[in-house]
Amino acid sequence: MTESDVSTRRTALERRQGPWKPRTLAEAFDRVCDEVPDRPYVITEGGTLSYRDVRDSSLTIAAGLISLGVDPGDRVALLIDNRAPYAAVKIAIARIGAVAVPLNYSYRADEIRERLAQSGARVVISVDASIATDFLAVFDALAPGWETGAAAPSLPRLGRIVLLENSRRPAALDLAGLGDGGVDRSEVEKRQAAVDPDDVCDIVFTSGTTGHPLGAELSHDMVLRSAYGSAYHRAFDDGWRISFALPLYHVFGYIEGMLAAIFVGGAIAPLHVFNPKTVLRVIEEHRINEVLFVPTMTIAVMDQAAKEPRDLSSLQSVFSAAAPAPVWLWERVMSDLQPTMIFTRCPYFTGIIFYLPHLLQSSRHNIF
Repeated sequence: MTESDVSTRRTALERRQGPWKPRTLAEAFDRVCDEVPDRPYVITEGGTLSYRDVRDSSLTIAAGLISLGVDPGDRVALLIDNRAPYAAVKIAIARIGAVAVPLNYSYRADEIRERLAQSGARVVISVDASIATDFLAVFDALAPGWETGAAAPSLPRLGRIVLLENSRRPAALDLAGLGDGGVDRSEVEKRQAAVDPDDVCDIVFTSGTTGHPLGAELSHDMVLRSAYGSAYHRAFDDGWRISFALPLYHVFGYIEGMLAAIFVGGAIAPLHVFNPKTVLRVIEEHRINEVLFVPTMTIAVMDQAAKEPRDLSSLQSVFSAAAPAPVWLWERVMSDLQPTMIFTRCPYFTGIIFYLPHLLQSSRHNIF
């Protein structure tokens, strides 16, 4: 890809976006949905959800959260891995002015209790288990009888636990039943209209400098500006498709993937677990344009590609960051995966650093 190609894409994105107008997360998503309702937004092994599918689902979930008594500013914790409903749940929380608290689904019982107490979560939306933790057992210990709304003595603000699906606990409320609360969508629209772009939409936990988890408050406008800036810098084309196994509770997958894609009516293909064979197959089958990795993932995928050739002709960009990487890694990415762009993030600055092609003695690739 030439510098002229990059410039052309960025100009197209600027025209599409227009002068920056602060918006809420739900408003930004709905704007794109109005433009391209039938385009795919979430691509998974179990099927594909269009922008319209995600919007409709988010409206139903938002109404259900209101029926549970969730008010603007209330915290809704998420213990959800990279499953198809994640985007709809996240947008639903934003619609009603509540605050999403995505938690690491590798947390053990004590860590879950501490983060729920620290955030003051009013509702938890959870899968039944992750590879690391049986969440149902954790909830049984925290609040015996939680399926019917029993209180958790150690978590006085927690009102309800909702499962993505309740096959293991039929008495528990799940997403399918959440929409039966009797709240009309007009109430959701009224709540959404009252949300300000500067309101907090996420609390993301990070270790910080102390080693103890710290909750960073992110506003609607903050995450959207970051996502748009990244999409612009990475020169997204219309309908850009991004795949990643990075957890959506982390800003890398959330902002650089889930949110950045919407600015070009693009799609995400989040993987439930990282497997280099699956990564290569998904790139080929779904014509993925960009992959998000940490360096160890990058190496594993390149090693697999050397053993199992795939059609990677759709792949234009590799974004590998979050840890230091030697020059040989970038050289192998160019030779083995053959993208036209490579991106990384410098650990000492908040921006994505642009590295000129000649730094790796390559005139064919752009390294960002």
